[in-house]
Amino acid sequence: MSTFKAIEPTDFPWFKYSDYTFSLGLATEADAFISGHTASTFDPKASRMVVVGGMRDQVDVSYNKIETILEAAGMTLLDVTRVVENITMDGLANYVECETIRLERFKGHKPSVTTVIVDALLRPKAYIEIEVYASRGGGKRLFEGDDCGWSRNTIIEGHDGSIFLPTLLPVDSNGDVVYAGDFVAQYRYCLERGGELLARIGLSLDNSVTTYDYSTPETRAVYGKTSRVRKELLGGAGVFPGAGGILMSTMHTPGVLVAIDLVASRHPLIAVNPGWSRYDTLSYTPGVIAGKTLYMSGFASLDMQTQEATHEGDI
Repeated sequence: MSTFKAIEPTDFPWFKYSDYTFSLGLATEADAFISGHTASTFDPKASRMVVVGGMRDQVDVSYNKIETILEAAGMTLLDVTRVVENITMDGLANYVECETIRLERFKGHKPSVTTVIVDALLRPKAYIEIEVYASRGGGKRLFEGDDCGWSRNTIIEGHDGSIFLPTLLPVDSNGDVVYAGDFVAQYRYCLERGGELLARIGLSLDNSVTTYDYSTPETRAVYGKTSRVRKELLGGAGVFPGAGGILMSTMHTPGVLVAIDLVASRHPLIAVNPGWSRYDTLSYTPGVIAGKTLYMSGFASLDMQTQEATHEGDI
């Protein structure tokens, strides 16, 4: 079994990472998982962490950090299989600069790209936080397309048979939002789009191990109707994927009501449930084992029997 080790660069000029309770990244002999990084830097004069510059500057600093961490693990950006971009609402207007820098830094290498729109990041002036997965050799490129804009196609096989799809959005190949105003129809479109991408590489939605959906509070009234769509399209092999549902204040582009991040696997799926009966009727599973990897649902501080929040008011 592969053993994870913390990645500890000899020289990391942005801040003293040993003072923190997280690792810059974890690595095995073959793979690396890099924490999310903003452009935060310790300012000795101010005695605190600061973030300066516009989107272009911040993206460059984030990738400088990531390159330094990968180098300490014996890797480069050419080994990256998946990029997760967390973009703030303030940064969204300049997202094209993020795309431009990413293309420049990867020099023709195309990882799968996930983009999440968030209200804010830990550092108030940060526009972006970038997380990457890497496998020696850059994984296996299963399908490549034009990933500029919101209709993306690139599919990468990463660690342990994991299949990374780009963010699924209700946006067609012309860049137009489909099913305007219809949340459930957009949800279905995203899942069916994921199925189409998986079909191109000989897989299907039955291979899904996780689905994380992002939507706005205004969609809560009809969110429950997506259960029928999920039960129709997912779990065909007998195992529903893990899942999470995250509320956002805004989405990628006007008219978009939902975005879905879907990960699949080449391996047979095994459901993992500690005995929580509430999942017996749901369209997702607490965890899924595929190969040697455990993929998990998102969890809130809820009592698994009563579904009431625990430790109210105490984060």
